[in-house]
Formats: sequence, structure tokens, C-alpha cells
Amino acid sequence: MKDFLTAQASLANARAQIHNQLVQAMPANATSEQVSKMQQQERQIFRQQHGADLQTQQQRDQALAADSPPAARPVPPPLHIPADASPQLAAFLTTRDQVMRSKIQLQNQYASAAPAARQAAMKQWRQQNAHLLLQMQQQAKTLAQESTTTPAN
Repeated sequence: MKDFLTAQASLANARAQIHNQLVQAMPANATSEQVSKMQQQERQIFRQQHGADLQTQQQRDQALAADSPPAARPVPPPLHIPADASPQLAAFLTTRDQVMRSKIQLQNQYASAAPAARQAAMKQWRQQNAHLLLQMQQQAKTLAQESTTTPAN
């Protein structure tokens, strides 16, 4: 576990350095398309430079997962939507809550299962809930666009 956590911290630092270098090279008034390309480039450079380390981490992660099944996660309290939330924010929070609760329920159901069974169940869950995940992404994108076009009060 110590090796895993040390390597995770090292990888996070390496990714942050790549990110910072690319951000410094960006123009001050970068467009969202330029930022998106920069993020894609960041992922590509990181994978190229640290692909072997990432594979080693994945193997460590699988070994750790096999040694100790994850503990059951508590279900969070009921969703509370702020009274001043916009309809778009309320819809996003509701969808996110639904996705989160469903995922926690599945994880708890397979907490003591073999890692391969947990992975297969999670893959199936993602397929079955692809529409909700996509809906949540679209709602988040809409909220982000609204927050950039709405003047601050």
C-alpha cells in the first residue's frame, strides 16, 4: 500500500507539472477549444511519459483490491435542493443524486465479490445507465454555459 500511495503521489505531481507547462504556453485569452486541445495533449504526453508507471499502478491496484474487498459505503442523506436553485440546477442535482445512489447501491451489493465480478457489474451498470450519465453530462454542460453567460449579481 505504501508503494502504491507513493507512486500515486509521484504520478499526480508529474501530471501537474505537465499541466502547468502546457497552461503557461497557453494564450491568456484561450478559447474553450484551445483548452480542450491542451487537456487532450496533456493526457497524451502523460500517457507517453508514464505509461509503464500507470500499468504498474494498475497491477498494484488490482492486487490491493484482491487482498481487501471494499467496505460498504453509507448511503448519503436525502437530497436537499436549495430554494434558490434554478430549474436547470435542480434537474442536474436530481440526476446526479440518482446516479450516485444507484452506483453506491451496486458497489455495496458487490463489496464482498471477487474483483472481476465487481468490475463486470460496474461495466454492466455503466451500460445500463449510459443514458443517465449522458444526461448528467449534458446538464452539467448547460449549467457551465449558463454560468459563463449570466452576469454576476
